[in-house]
Amino acid sequence: MIQTHGKISRVEMLPQPSADSLLCTLHACPKGKNATYARSFSLTLQRMGVEAHPYIGNTLASLLVGIQSMCDARRVFDKLSRPSESCWNCLIQGYIRGDEPQHAFILFRKMEEDSLCLSGSTYACLLKYCTELRDLETGCTISESVMRKGLLRTNLLLGNMLVDMYAKCGSIMKSQEVFDILPIRDVLTWTILIRAYLQHGHGNKSLHCFEQMQLEGVSPNAVTFVCSLNACSSVGALDMGKEIHAQIDRRGPLEYELLVVNALVDMYARCGCLRQALLVFHQLFMRDVCSWNSLMTGYVQHDCGKEALECLRQMQNEGICPNDVTFICSLNACSCAGEVGKGKEIHSQIMTIGYFETKFQLGNMLVDMYAKCGMLADAEAAFGSLLVKDVVTWTSLIAGYVRHGLNEEAVQSFKQMRSENIDPNPVTFACILKTCGSVRAEEKGRQIHTDLTKKGLEGDVLTGNALIDMYNKCGSLSHAEAIFNIMPAKDAVTWSTMMAGFLEHGHAKEAISLFLKMLQEGTHPNQGVLVTVLKACSDETDLHFGKLVHALILDSSFDNDTVVSNTLIHMYAICGKLEDACMVFQTMPHRNQVTWTSIISGFCHSNDVKSVSRYFLGMKRGGFKPNDVTLVCLLSAYSHDGLVEEACDLFSSMMEDPNVYLKVEHYNCVVDILGRENMLDQGKELLISMPFHLNLVGWKSLLRHCKTFGNVELGRECFDNIIALDVGNSFAYALMVDIYVDAGMWEDVNQLQVKQGEKRAPEIYP
Repeated sequence: MIQTHGKISRVEMLPQPSADSLLCTLHACPKGKNATYARSFSLTLQRMGVEAHPYIGNTLASLLVGIQSMCDARRVFDKLSRPSESCWNCLIQGYIRGDEPQHAFILFRKMEEDSLCLSGSTYACLLKYCTELRDLETGCTISESVMRKGLLRTNLLLGNMLVDMYAKCGSIMKSQEVFDILPIRDVLTWTILIRAYLQHGHGNKSLHCFEQMQLEGVSPNAVTFVCSLNACSSVGALDMGKEIHAQIDRRGPLEYELLVVNALVDMYARCGCLRQALLVFHQLFMRDVCSWNSLMTGYVQHDCGKEALECLRQMQNEGICPNDVTFICSLNACSCAGEVGKGKEIHSQIMTIGYFETKFQLGNMLVDMYAKCGMLADAEAAFGSLLVKDVVTWTSLIAGYVRHGLNEEAVQSFKQMRSENIDPNPVTFACILKTCGSVRAEEKGRQIHTDLTKKGLEGDVLTGNALIDMYNKCGSLSHAEAIFNIMPAKDAVTWSTMMAGFLEHGHAKEAISLFLKMLQEGTHPNQGVLVTVLKACSDETDLHFGKLVHALILDSSFDNDTVVSNTLIHMYAICGKLEDACMVFQTMPHRNQVTWTSIISGFCHSNDVKSVSRYFLGMKRGGFKPNDVTLVCLLSAYSHDGLVEEACDLFSSMMEDPNVYLKVEHYNCVVDILGRENMLDQGKELLISMPFHLNLVGWKSLLRHCKTFGNVELGRECFDNIIALDVGNSFAYALMVDIYVDAGMWEDVNQLQVKQGEKRAPEIYP
């Protein structure tokens, strides 16, 4: 109990402890880690009025920072006439740890003004926070201070942190500059730079750094190997990946950390070397979920959806629980394999685990999977069940509508998305521009073009390609060309889209010229480019240039591409080089329905009916069903050779086959065959019975044969049907006049010419 005599307590009458004893007590507080005691003792010192003592105050402020009492620490700090440099540093670090960087940076600037020295650990704290906040401006200020004081000569940690800070703040050039001036660089320094280039999309520069690192005698560690393998994956550098794999092998089993092996599997899979990926995968004694995810991702990337789903089954059989990445891969696999049933099963698993509520990316992928598989009602249901919808969610739904030709629904969803203040991304814009192109809505496309310009996305490769395609389809070739010319960067799709526009508008020569310009600028052609330029060669019947393109294909990775080979067959056939077309056909490792149709069409073009029949038989023996183009070719060949019976038998079998969708071209071929054989009434009956009412070509064909065989009555009937469809058809008038002239029916000739409004002088007729 405290007893008092008047106004003075016994405590106050006791002798005051010395500064040394107080300091000893302060130094003991952190060792005991007793925050309560420290705060109590701090209050005692405050009441004693000794906080401003230079030794006690500095020590007390540091103590308060240690127990995270920053307000009290700052109060003591502000009372000190000359806080020590260690106290400044301690306070700055305390603010950083307490997530109050604004106070830390103010103190840092004040220290700079007063020429006080920051410790290396304080600089490290400041740089770490700048990195986390992506605060490049403050980071630059700190960097200048570090360099001005020459700390990089002795402090490798700060050097590494600066390289990392600049890289993560988006300034890879500054990162490289700091790296270049470092007197000492260790494996961590090199790894940071390798990873930095990789994160900024410069995989080739990452690999160059990896090579330079080893030339300087620095051995990579596991993280370096992982980053370098990821760089190989990003640029498809399979050969370099194999060299790194050989290095890992030489290092021995200790280097086969699970992280490294997973990166190897990922590298081989992404580079399309799936067999090697599988071999490395099976060498793993222990496989985790990342191992399986790496393999599955590779399968999905190369459209091997069924193989990816088999991986899912095997990993679950091994007792490994899939994570959200696994499910995303699996849903992607369902999309590319069209396995909507499996997709629904995975959907059920996701709901059971509860990922749906916590991983909204899975919700987005579900919408995407259902939309790609054509299950738009399910896509809409998944979309509606999501609590959070971002731009990816909306884009997945819009893309589904566009893919299946539901342009109105796509436009409405786009409008609703904008009304909810969600900004479209380049993919969204690309989808809606595709819709505009499909329905020839140029005005709407122009509005979207204006939006893109305002957002600075006009030069984006994806949106730029979509704009070119939209203007091409809307018939505005000049606008498409203008967009193409101003694009700062062009990929193979850009060139292909512009070439297709030229070709679509009948400018095959310009398409070929653009292809040559693309090669001169160093862009490697993709499948679309090669197909388009070969079609241009077909349109121009430019066999010489077509052969040059063929030589280029043989030297590329597309020499076994089925789509490209099909187009080659077509090009050679159109140019009259069927022997070359057959050579391509014979050397193809894989053929499809289009392959057979292309070679059959080529022989049909040259009126080689025997070859048409032979290849048609080979097509059926190979298990390929003829499509409508194949059947048109076959009927046309029969028509030119006068094989009426064969044509009628084929047509009858087509009518009886529920899997064959008869088009107007099929009917017209048979009408032409019947007309050639003077079976005009049968041709008329076929025209009347067909489900197509607007068949101008069929009636014109029959009218032509009526002229050949002098059938006036049926000719009149054909003429009336043509005029009913096209009142001013000059072909019909001219042919009917010839029929009347051949029959000597001059009065009918004059009446018909009056009807047409072009009455000729009667004296020219006898």
